[in-house]
Amino acid sequence: MLLKRLFSTVLFSAIVLAACASPTPALVAPTMTNVPTLAPSPTAVPAATATTAATTAPTKVPAPTDTLPYPHTACSAGVNLAGQTINLYHVLALGDQVDTLVAPAQAGYADATAYLNAHGGLCGATIGQVYPDATQDYDPQAIYTHLAGLQPRPALIVLYGTGDAEQLRDQLANDHIPALGFRAGSVLALYGANGQTPGWVFSTNPLYMDQIGSVCDFVAAHPDRYPHPVIGFIAFDDAPSGLAVPDAGHAYCAKLGIGYAGAVTTSGDDEFTIQPKVEKLVKAGATIIYTNANEGAPASIAKNLVQMGVQTTVTVAGVNFAFYMGPALLSQPDLGQDGLPMANGMIGSHPLSSLGELGNPGMQLIAAQADANQRAADLRLDPYVKAWSTTDLFREVYVQTGNRVGYDHVTGAEIKATLEKIVYATLGGVERLDFQGGARRAPAANRIGQLGYLGLDGQTAAGPGNPPKNFAVRGYLRLFQPIVVPLTDYQPAPDLRAGGQAVLATPAATVVATTGITATGRIVYFAGADHSPDNSLEIYLIHPDGSGKIQLTHNHVSDDSPALSPDGQQIAFVSNRDGNDEIYIMPTPASQAQADANDSHPTRLTNNPGSDGSPQWSPDGKKIVFQSDRDGNSEIYVMNADGSGVTRLTNNPAADGEASWSPDGRQIAFDSDRTGNAEVYVMRADGSGIKDLTNNPAIDVGPDWSPDGKRIAYISASSDGHGQVYVMQADGSHPINLSNSQTNDFTVTWSPDGAYLAFSRDLEGIDIMRADGSGQIALTHDPSEWAITPNWGK
Repeated sequence: MLLKRLFSTVLFSAIVLAACASPTPALVAPTMTNVPTLAPSPTAVPAATATTAATTAPTKVPAPTDTLPYPHTACSAGVNLAGQTINLYHVLALGDQVDTLVAPAQAGYADATAYLNAHGGLCGATIGQVYPDATQDYDPQAIYTHLAGLQPRPALIVLYGTGDAEQLRDQLANDHIPALGFRAGSVLALYGANGQTPGWVFSTNPLYMDQIGSVCDFVAAHPDRYPHPVIGFIAFDDAPSGLAVPDAGHAYCAKLGIGYAGAVTTSGDDEFTIQPKVEKLVKAGATIIYTNANEGAPASIAKNLVQMGVQTTVTVAGVNFAFYMGPALLSQPDLGQDGLPMANGMIGSHPLSSLGELGNPGMQLIAAQADANQRAADLRLDPYVKAWSTTDLFREVYVQTGNRVGYDHVTGAEIKATLEKIVYATLGGVERLDFQGGARRAPAANRIGQLGYLGLDGQTAAGPGNPPKNFAVRGYLRLFQPIVVPLTDYQPAPDLRAGGQAVLATPAATVVATTGITATGRIVYFAGADHSPDNSLEIYLIHPDGSGKIQLTHNHVSDDSPALSPDGQQIAFVSNRDGNDEIYIMPTPASQAQADANDSHPTRLTNNPGSDGSPQWSPDGKKIVFQSDRDGNSEIYVMNADGSGVTRLTNNPAADGEASWSPDGRQIAFDSDRTGNAEVYVMRADGSGIKDLTNNPAIDVGPDWSPDGKRIAYISASSDGHGQVYVMQADGSHPINLSNSQTNDFTVTWSPDGAYLAFSRDLEGIDIMRADGSGQIALTHDPSEWAITPNWGK
């Protein structure tokens, strides 16, 4: 009977008992240039030249081939924009930070543009990159005025400095032109003078003050590494917001028990200008020196710490763009005792994948293209990766907008509306973008990284047993290849704005990765202890790297079948706490304390004498599909997310079980034994058009639709109950055994980026593998308990 209780559906029991406005490209004016610099080598795919766009309406002909090998939004059927060019515009100082920002960024844009255009472009249109005139002095106001005067206006521009974002904030709103912040994170730029009014700037990194909070969360969670933490700040005197960022940050850090050594400003980044600042903070007891400066400041701080002999007791920390990689390169001449540049080991916010994370499919793609285009080591920096990510985001946002409003109605205002609601992992996982329904705290999730240098193994950071790998650059200069090693998975970043919700992280919420999985999101599952006297089941939340485990329920009853809402803010689950199986929802907690509070007051959605189970959210979060025997037989129902409007979708004497929505919300896959054998079926969202997808002698159950809508994962079991994870095309063709093991695998779920699958193995715990079945690794295998039914969400 316990096994039946585990699965909450008759079908799972059977297994066990057997066991993108028309493009708005603007005309290119003489003061702008659309020819990317640092073009690929002749042997690589040539970069597309951004030309003046055609103004004709989209042609309704067969859509161009879309062969991008990662989850993304496809253009609406029949839309072909061939012959047009859709430009992304850049307000960028081409003569400033050339080596550490401009050159690698332009190389990345050239390579990304060439690759995307060779794989379908933007619904057949050519993607172009347009920069200011490199021969003219940089004047962001003049450049923006020129762009705003184009007809039609640009639908999206990219800004590269917080100062530019602050200066242009009001004009962007007045002109209805949204801007992506390549690096922008001041409260003024994103929220205005009152700190509460989101504008038209969408930063792709956390607020700078929130980044300090994330660093302090990490420090507080690692007392073994930072036994007596005291933080001090070095800020550029012309940095946006001045000392407001350190002031807000240290107050939060103090709540975590981290001391404060003060804040100082500097007007330069060389070691001699920085020296007295470092000495002052060290004398004040600083064990962590945090800087919001790029270029040479972190390298100079590190060198001064070595000269003072305190490099082993004082850590350098920096803002996200400190990894861009000024300090990584500028510290190369000064090597420490480990034979690596002195900036080695710097920590800070790094919500961007690194070329050292080659387990990430998106980074594999970028690295392969960098090789094909013969990019030197001094170009393979963070801006190179971020340019790829930004170009892919531009394509995704434009396609989502065109699909929603029509490609002849894509405007800046519509692009803004798309950005406010977008939840997207660029290139399948390079960056996670979620602007929180317009709140702008993107990414509201952050992670901590550590600066390192590529070792001889070509995959991991240099260290004991893995000496650094040198690279020849332009034939004469030899450099170490900087990489960033992630120390944590993505975690909620504290909101340190005045009036923000600065929730303190618990030590368990920010720990060093244990599985090596770099996928995004969180996994909910339910588990039970073998020694539990009442056979109760509880629900848990965990990150895919094995960190941040939180117990969500604490009852002497059974709580099971959890499912994260599409925005990650709520969890639907099944509980018999009121006498029989009903469906409840509760907020997703950020800490164990919040989880304990949530568990006391969940919201009950169903209330009937039958048993309700297996809830799954619709892609828009407005509905929940579930199974119930309230009418005497297990059928599939749908209701609104508040429990109202219950509608029966299936009506068959056989048992219909677990269901999964397609990403577009138009179809529902489910399992049923209506043919006398458990199979996976698909139907329209209203219950019509039922079709058998599997139709074979095996027991096929538990379908879960891939994020791109092209595949369905499920469990297939032979007559002896030996279950395995399979994936098939959405039409039921080409089934493939992915887990391919001698174990019994139950329940499978896709990662939000489609790169991984999580599943239950032998009822002992949750395992994770890549979407091709490789890299299988245990996530939760506690000998004292069993775990099942993972659901992977944001």
